[in-house]
Amino acid sequence: MNYTDLVKKELLIELPFKKHCRYAELAAYIVSFGKIEVDNTDKFRIELYVVNEEIRERILSLLQKCTEKDYTFDEENKLFLCGREAKDIAHETGVYLTTNNEVSLDETKCAKTCCRRSFARASFLCAGFMGDPHRSYQLEIAYKEEGSEKIYREMMEELDYEAKFSSKRGRKIFYLRSSNAIPDFLSAVGANVARLEVENIQIERSINNRVNRQFNCDSGNVSRLMKASEKQRSDINYIISLGKFDDLPDELKETARVRMTYPEASLEELGDSMETKVGKSGVYHRLQRISEFAEDLRLSEGGDL
Repeated sequence: MNYTDLVKKELLIELPFKKHCRYAELAAYIVSFGKIEVDNTDKFRIELYVVNEEIRERILSLLQKCTEKDYTFDEENKLFLCGREAKDIAHETGVYLTTNNEVSLDETKCAKTCCRRSFARASFLCAGFMGDPHRSYQLEIAYKEEGSEKIYREMMEELDYEAKFSSKRGRKIFYLRSSNAIPDFLSAVGANVARLEVENIQIERSINNRVNRQFNCDSGNVSRLMKASEKQRSDINYIISLGKFDDLPDELKETARVRMTYPEASLEELGDSMETKVGKSGVYHRLQRISEFAEDLRLSEGGDL
């Protein structure tokens, strides 16, 4: 499953309800896909070049709801806003042309929580990425100018997380790697189904990790049990080889017979196999006495400990 497409598909379903949130979303599209031109006569023009058809349709719907006018993209996937209407949209969205002829954003236009979230939603649609949560937790949005960075930073602070920033192949990147931050971000931008998907995967991974830890623990216990059993059986065989088995007290002889019969049994299982049931501690101390008896024989016989 492509989780980036999963999130984007959900984000495309509904438009913002409030007008200022619609302008905030338009601002993200303009700083991502737009150019602003101002000529010597102060004529103002915004040009949008958008390849993705679904985003083009969304931009047209937003413009229609904000301005009550109909717009279209031409055959080259470009849309032009000129003159007064371009200036009005630039004012409402907070976009402007810098002295370096780059499109930038007055982030104060997105001062409200709902507007910041609308801006982040559109930014993800433009240049967002989410990795497979089965493998790693990774969410990124590429951006161009400082206004966007301030919006992401303030938005994540409201969610009680620290926004992370870096650069990749010459692009600025806002990113999240936290298994808690990503679901909260998805919910904030309106991708609640994707959030549930991520949280289900988190639960699945948590259960699998617990099972693996338990398996590793059990494997270690089995390994230790087999080593102890091997040593105990070696001691018993040594006692038998010297003809000293009958010198053992009856309870130790019974314990030795049960251990030889059930080499893979735990202490509890050995105790249950006795004629009279014996607890784990009792079985342990009996096996210890057998080992001590074998060591005394080795010392007296001059054999290896």
